Amino acid sequence: MPEKYATWDELNAMNHPSTRSKKQRAKDSQNGKEAKVVQIFRVIEAEGVKVFPDENGVFYATYKTGKGHVETQRTRGSSFKRFVINRFFGATGRSLSSSQLDDAINLAEAKTNEESHDVRVRVAGTPDEIFLDLGDNNWKVVRVTKDGWDVLPYDGESCVFLRPDGMLPLPEPDPSGSLEDLRAFVNGSKEEFVKVCGFILACLHPCGPYPALLISGTQGSAKSTLSRFLIALIDNRKTKLSGLPKGEDDLLVAAQHRHLRYSPLFGPRDDENKVIGPAVL
Repeated sequence: MPEKYATWDELNAMNHPSTRSKKQRAKDSQNGKEAKVVQIFRVIEAEGVKVFPDENGVFYATYKTGKGHVETQRTRGSSFKRFVINRFFGATGRSLSSSQLDDAINLAEAKTNEESHDVRVRVAGTPDEIFLDLGDNNWKVVRVTKDGWDVLPYDGESCVFLRPDGMLPLPEPDPSGSLEDLRAFVNGSKEEFVKVCGFILACLHPCGPYPALLISGTQGSAKSTLSRFLIALIDNRKTKLSGLPKGEDDLLVAAQHRHLRYSPLFGPRDDENKVIGPAVL
């Protein structure tokens, strides 16, 4: 058979890639992008990242950070994306585009075999084993059972916690403390103090039903002060007090981003009633 020689146009294209057809260059570019997406996905796999959905189909990732602790973040959130970018650069010395990163996260979500998890804010567990997220930089949690409590590192296995923006840390429990230490913050009778203590315990339980605490009194009787104190004690965050939600959608958003919420309860006199309760729908 006669030898097949390359045409002048083919030789010119090999020596001068810029003269290749736009279609071919676009194809090569797409192939290169797909290869990089797979590389990013392999880095996510190598880091032992667990990707899973919640009951609403929102995806999360649990992974060990460079600081040595385990975190759970939304896969579409900036924290997880920064983690992937950092790990990919460390493994390859190369940068990546936002579209490549998004495609790699899409691939990780599509390939996961994890079942849905119950993702909670601040309090999780069962009636026999309760977990409280301290919200500190080291991601510590308090585990409570009938035998007592201990402070443990978060592992993302026993429970799954999400930390929304604005969450502030709680202090580690002190075995020398007493409920009587709270008495000075409640401007009410002994019976009312017992109700407040019962409300606090109910808020720290992972399963409902949950009560709402109605704080009633005249102007200047420290209703807002008590409300701020209870929020700081149970679900400390930057914004302590908030108004009534405008509708069901606003209420749902508020419930997803905090464990405890406060609102004024407008009655015969606006300064007499305030309600505080767990935002669990």
